[in-house]
Amino acid sequence: MITDILPVYAIFTTTITYAKRRAEADTDVEPWNPEDIARFAEEGEKVPQNHRELNELAISRLLDLKADIEEGDTSLAEILIQVKDERIHRNYIGGWLRDRSSGKYSVSQEEELADRKEPDIRLHGLGYDGPVPIELKIADNWSGPKLFERLKNQLSGQYLRDVRSNNEIFLIVYRGKKKNWTHPESGKKVNFSTLVKFLKEEAEKIVAIDNKIEAIEIIDIDFTKRNIGKR
Repeated sequence: MITDILPVYAIFTTTITYAKRRAEADTDVEPWNPEDIARFAEEGEKVPQNHRELNELAISRLLDLKADIEEGDTSLAEILIQVKDERIHRNYIGGWLRDRSSGKYSVSQEEELADRKEPDIRLHGLGYDGPVPIELKIADNWSGPKLFERLKNQLSGQYLRDVRSNNEIFLIVYRGKKKNWTHPESGKKVNFSTLVKFLKEEAEKIVAIDNKIEAIEIIDIDFTKRNIGKR
């Protein structure tokens, strides 16, 4: 009976640890200055003052992109769904982020780090050194085990090794060309939405056991939703 309880207890402990660290991070907010108040009144958002605030803004921008592609009247989903090359997707997303920076950040692509690794996209803030890495993966191009391995080793093991960064975004897009992925532990076949769910759970586990990492955000964009909506 005790051995049956241990896995549940481990998951419960990991969840509590992750929630506690997120709550502690959320209390660490920089005070607003008059310029922030004026900008917020005009645009609805302040200029990021540190790495965590820049990460939050990056997440907001990418969620806007997700909504635009999946539901927007001017969506480019029909074009992007045909493109297999991650480099072209990276260029489009990097340009989209740059066009909507509003002077709050700059965007670099495949910027080489000290260990010669190159995150797909990095956002840099103004007046502080705390870039936010964004790693892009087209889900159709990768196996389930490889996506989990990239999340663990490439994102947390390589890109977040930089002492200036403890938040990262894993952006995964879906073209509808692949129908299922194999879970690396259970061996079960899962669809895209379930794959994203498991990747988010894995990200929480990584954050809970690594004191350097504050958050790894998983954002998914499904190009097929636009086509489904038009039927």
